[in-house]
Amino acid sequence: MSTHTAPAPRPSWRTGSRRTVTFVVAAALAAGGAATASAVTAASADVAVPAAERYRPTALPDRLALIPTDTPATSQRVNWRSTATTPRAQIVEAPEAFGDVYRANPGGYELRTVDAFRTAEAPAGSAGYTNTYHTVEFTDLKPGTRYAYRVGDGTDPNTGGSGAGSISNWSAWQHFTTAADGAEPFSFIYFGDAQNYIDSAVPRVFTEALLARPEARLTLHAGDLMNQTGTSASALAVQDKEWAEWFAAGELSNATRNVIATPGNHEYNSSTDISSFWKPQFPFPENGPSDENDPTIAEKTRHSVYHVDYQGVRFISLDSSPLQNGPVQTAVRDAQTEWFRALLEDPERPKWTVVTFHHPVYAGTGTRNNAEVRNHWNPLIQEYGVDLVLQGHDHVYNRGNATVSDDANDPALSNGPVYSISVSGGKMYALNDGRNWTQNGGHLRVSGENQQLFQLVDVDGDALTYQARLADGTFYDGYVITKQGEGWDGTKVVRDLDTDPDAPVEAPAAWDRTEIYDRGDRATHAGVVYEAQWWTRNQEPGDPYGPWVRVG
Repeated sequence: MSTHTAPAPRPSWRTGSRRTVTFVVAAALAAGGAATASAVTAASADVAVPAAERYRPTALPDRLALIPTDTPATSQRVNWRSTATTPRAQIVEAPEAFGDVYRANPGGYELRTVDAFRTAEAPAGSAGYTNTYHTVEFTDLKPGTRYAYRVGDGTDPNTGGSGAGSISNWSAWQHFTTAADGAEPFSFIYFGDAQNYIDSAVPRVFTEALLARPEARLTLHAGDLMNQTGTSASALAVQDKEWAEWFAAGELSNATRNVIATPGNHEYNSSTDISSFWKPQFPFPENGPSDENDPTIAEKTRHSVYHVDYQGVRFISLDSSPLQNGPVQTAVRDAQTEWFRALLEDPERPKWTVVTFHHPVYAGTGTRNNAEVRNHWNPLIQEYGVDLVLQGHDHVYNRGNATVSDDANDPALSNGPVYSISVSGGKMYALNDGRNWTQNGGHLRVSGENQQLFQLVDVDGDALTYQARLADGTFYDGYVITKQGEGWDGTKVVRDLDTDPDAPVEAPAAWDRTEIYDRGDRATHAGVVYEAQWWTRNQEPGDPYGPWVRVG
């Protein structure tokens, strides 16, 4: 296991802005100390708005989330909460302008109104209300196309503008872009447990991630999005509060980028009872396991075990709580395992595979040992060459691989699945000494504690770049996977990164076929910066099977 030292953060416009704000605030405090003290004294009489009042549903849509479908190139689900009796949505190819332009010629917009096909309830217990969630599915969309949408009810959506009469029950227009019809470059963001301090510590992480990758198409959450469990009236009220905070923290990203989430143990009230909020809020594709001899399997895994194929990547969500959260549900475990195997053996499987579940194969804290997950799912992960395994639960950062994947000659290289554990919220655990990795054939390459992080993943043809960044945006860890060929089983190399892949790259000298380049040397060719992976001469950059890797 390496001792990790993060590179110094690079200057940015955000860093400069923060310094300016700090200076101004400090000056104000120095100049007006007495006034500040008076303000604090006056504020002490203020009272926090109760959760039941703060989060009570109204006719106004909130808790919006884009939910992927089986066909993300041509369809899109949107889920939201409101008290509407006639929930519906509108969609149109994103125009250059709404407002006055739309009012002057509404017929010039090929706008569709679509009624919600699903309504589901989630009681908020002692908060004194029941949440109602609505789902609409837009179909017959064009691949790779930017759309504008809004959600609302049976009232007139076109009363917005200015003045006393400009009020409506509809959300603002938001954008999403459908997936391309086939493999195309894209980015997504991976978050570990939010769980605690959701209202205070989590929002900056979600925001910083979005600023770092504004073009991201998906956000992936590896379980424990919130904390409170239980089915009592008071527990349900706290759950509603925490879900309200989670949706507020990710309000912009949830409404404009698809959400992929897997449940953690805190989304369960027992090993068999998933939270009553999960399915109403997250109507993920119903393409999970089924068993004709046990019809309960499909319901127990509905909206928690599913897969989405998106632009050359197969995302697979497995639910680890039935294996690790109390008595093992053997029937659910076995059904998931066989379904997982079938997805990995699928001849139509895309080039890249990302698997997410909550309980880590190799635990990073305390004496935890998720043997059920490791014994039943890890053999398939290894045998069928899964690329990324994205996990949570341990409230630390870990990244590594199985020792059998290590390169015999270069400690910075491996060639198998990469396992990550991360945390986005403010609850922290202490690292163990990596014993669960070493005792079970794992190589822990990077570990950290007492850090909030987010992870950026860029997929581009034969390369997948992963980077973990701290909540302030500082680069922390990363690697690049290169995979030859068109299929999932092409020759793969995982190369650790020790520098920030997003840092500006100063263009090196132009490639010269007469020069000798050693590993790590860089050259510019056709306006692109490449880095040599081994000794080379007279091998032109750009060949995916050659020694050069694109780095800028």
